[in-house]
Amino acid sequence: MRTRLLALTLCLTVLGQLASAQEGAFELAFCAQPSSYPISDRERGGFDVEIAEILADELGATATFTWTQFDDFGIRDTLHAGVCDVAVGVSEGVAEMMTTVPYLDAAYAFVTRQEDGLTIESLDDPQLRELRIGTYQSALPTFALRNRGILENVTEYAAVITPTGVDPHTPILDGLVNGEVDVAIVYGPYAAARAAEEEVALSVTPLTPQVDVGPSLLQLSRILTIGVRPRDESLRDAIDRALAARWEDVQAVLDAYGVPRFPVSRPVFTDELAGTVKVGVIFPASTPAALPNGPVGDVARLGAAVAESAVSRGGDAQPRFRVLDAHAPTLASAERAARRLVAVDGVSALVGGYDEEQARALAAVAAELGVPFFNAGSGDDALRSSACYPTTFHVAPSTAMMVAASLTAVAPDAAAVYAVIEGADRAEALAPYVEEVVTAAGAALAGTATVEPGQFVFFPLLQEIAGTGADAVLLIASSDAQEQFISQASAVVPDARLVGVSPVGGQSRPYLERFRQVAPGGAPDPRVVAWDPAVDSDLNETYASRTGEPMEPAAWTTYAAIVATFEAARAGALGSPEELAAFLRDPASAIDVGKGEPVTFREDGQMLQELYVIEADPEARWGRTAAARTAIATVAEVVPASLTADAALPATCEAP
Repeated sequence: MRTRLLALTLCLTVLGQLASAQEGAFELAFCAQPSSYPISDRERGGFDVEIAEILADELGATATFTWTQFDDFGIRDTLHAGVCDVAVGVSEGVAEMMTTVPYLDAAYAFVTRQEDGLTIESLDDPQLRELRIGTYQSALPTFALRNRGILENVTEYAAVITPTGVDPHTPILDGLVNGEVDVAIVYGPYAAARAAEEEVALSVTPLTPQVDVGPSLLQLSRILTIGVRPRDESLRDAIDRALAARWEDVQAVLDAYGVPRFPVSRPVFTDELAGTVKVGVIFPASTPAALPNGPVGDVARLGAAVAESAVSRGGDAQPRFRVLDAHAPTLASAERAARRLVAVDGVSALVGGYDEEQARALAAVAAELGVPFFNAGSGDDALRSSACYPTTFHVAPSTAMMVAASLTAVAPDAAAVYAVIEGADRAEALAPYVEEVVTAAGAALAGTATVEPGQFVFFPLLQEIAGTGADAVLLIASSDAQEQFISQASAVVPDARLVGVSPVGGQSRPYLERFRQVAPGGAPDPRVVAWDPAVDSDLNETYASRTGEPMEPAAWTTYAAIVATFEAARAGALGSPEELAAFLRDPASAIDVGKGEPVTFREDGQMLQELYVIEADPEARWGRTAAARTAIATVAEVVPASLTADAALPATCEAP
């Protein structure tokens, strides 16, 4: 059922793209209700659609629309899934969204026929005890009437089902026009829309009291805001600023639709970030959509928060510095976020790329816009091309670095190594390099196999490996694939050392625990990581005390990227990517990112850094505390930066 809903939503997204006459610098992707005129409607528009276009215009963007129901399922499968980024016209606290300041406090309304000459403004008007009243079944106005003992003269109209959904408003207003009742109590926007189109002249008056104090406390109006995903603070703040700047235009739209409403305080615009060096961090995060990349984004966000806190303690002599969070769970939403952060917030650098697709996309956007991008998650060697990605710098170690460190530190005594590489393109690029490293280590390459992404049965391959007599298997694959491989290998190649090379997101304690669960005896072979919570560093203690979590590699790479950006800003080296590159390559820059020695960067933008060999403890128990999770493994060896300094694949990408 959920798959069908999502497919329908995506279809409606394609059909619902409304391009403005002039293309903006980026796409501002709105979620809107498809059949709730005059609020929003796929065919007729509505005041929320017009308000969305005003806000997009203020931000220099093109407004596009995804049409979906504003219930938990609709929001889950669109906003939280990254199909759209902004839900216009939502109440505070609905569907786990972060919301802006209110732009509308829409009233319920008394609706009467003008020819009757009735004037009713309050639920306490004595006339209501004599007049025939029409309203909803079991809605707030209904309860307010019941609290006053007004029962016998009230008709509660049932909603009707239409081709576009449930309509509770039309039956009530039809009853008024047809003379069945003398006064209708209906949600104000729908009352105003009917009054504007009805041949019978209708009067629409806001219902009071706004808050009904009686046997129960009833809010007889709806305060509407604009929602974004949790943690998408930079987008929320940008929309707040746009609302403040275009407040009169927004209110003029509501006036044009005749929306009965109560006053809402105008937001105050303050340019608090003027003169501030800003860096944008683009990450996925956990939401009700339950996308698989959420956990790594949660970790990255904590790393960003700790970094911002660390660099803000230097006193008045340093530049004002601010980290702007952008929650982007999908490739498309990450690209939109990158363009928005540059166009609207004027960030000096971008940080992100917690999977290979997003890293490549963000690197391409950064190159197009001439903005530095720090890759915090992808080891993709093809990304380390100065010709194709001249503004990208890499905190995440490359796959070539991880291979060199893993074969040297984890399997130094191997006589024959069999390489298993996930993905045909990666295998084609990496196979010659792996053979070179294996030969340099004094071993023989027993064979190379390519496995498909998502493959989960490895027994035929394992039997082939067993026939070669390989005593070590190099696994260059996703952590999920490695887990499947390890669980099956013990039955076929029980004595072979399994040397896993994981991306940054797969080097975390939860993944290590999964490897422990499927490894024979609960002790998977040692593996190389970019960072580990067991590293002897004050940074680990600071992070754990601040967050209550162990510092995972994705948190460290994000932390290191922000610290590097800050140090460049302090040195006045953020004027251009070229200046930044010169600063990062200079050994005198001495950037301290929590590892043993200050780090520097190679010509291809790769950070040179020590790596760590970790060993799992089969006796340690997984626990809820940071200390318990840290204790499931120890750092057995530090791999010096010099060992992997030259580990790189030949650049294969041509300049665009």
